Amino acid sequence: MLKKYFSNFFVIGAVVSVCIIFIVGILLLNQNNQKEKTLQTSSNPLFADGVPSHLQCPERLIGKYLNEITREDVLKIQAIAREVVTEYNPKRHVLKTLPLAEEMEMEFHAKSDVERRGYKGREDYQTGANRIDWVVQSVLDYPEHVRMRDFHRWILLKREQRLKEGKTYMTSINPFFVDGVPEHLQCPPDLIGKYIKEASESDLHKVKAIAQEVWDNYRKTDRNIYEVLDDYNAATMYYIANADPEKKEPHVGTNRIDWVIQTILDFPGTLAYEDYDPKIEPNVD
Repeated sequence: MLKKYFSNFFVIGAVVSVCIIFIVGILLLNQNNQKEKTLQTSSNPLFADGVPSHLQCPERLIGKYLNEITREDVLKIQAIAREVVTEYNPKRHVLKTLPLAEEMEMEFHAKSDVERRGYKGREDYQTGANRIDWVVQSVLDYPEHVRMRDFHRWILLKREQRLKEGKTYMTSINPFFVDGVPEHLQCPPDLIGKYIKEASESDLHKVKAIAQEVWDNYRKTDRNIYEVLDDYNAATMYYIANADPEKKEPHVGTNRIDWVIQTILDFPGTLAYEDYDPKIEPNVD
């Protein structure tokens, strides 16, 4: 009887031990899975083992749109894109990936918030429908299609939103202005949205003074034009597409004063050879 009792006891103990080991194993497995599980995955074959955490969309930006984030956030996403394009680009043939990329972008467009995305029709839809985590997803999945000039357009769009809100804060991709543009070099508030043909002689002197100071003190002399050509072309196309057809002129920034100043801030080297209006050209000799 006693022997049977101990036998049953050992059986029960063994079963309990196995259960405990099994449960602990499951917990450890789940814990490991949670550690390995990434917030963002990617179809990019170079991310087969997961997307490094510093290349994922910051959690606080998930679900937010372009017009809802800060300049620092834009620069953060830009840094992610640069690293992905540089270090994680499988360089697949565009004809193989383009249909898949376009399908994904159309899905983002269809699911996006019409009021928050910042554009209207399908014909001008933006990467990731301007929703930040989707933008990052697009970059991770198809870095072959990323052109860094797209991110300059982000900054332009953000700036335009600020101007609509009555704010005059200007940013610049010029490395000399990484901490911000001094107020006296920003477009005067009363000239925002105005064109050269609408400006007074005094206004033109202000613009020329800004151009001269930027040329003299904020120009990186070894900055090759080819390093910034994509950004410059994207900005130019943006200005042309959004200029007032009745007021624009065939000069840099289509002669809208805040866009002229923005071009000077971003690309001061162009003052030497681009077609700036003679009324605001600085001395670049």
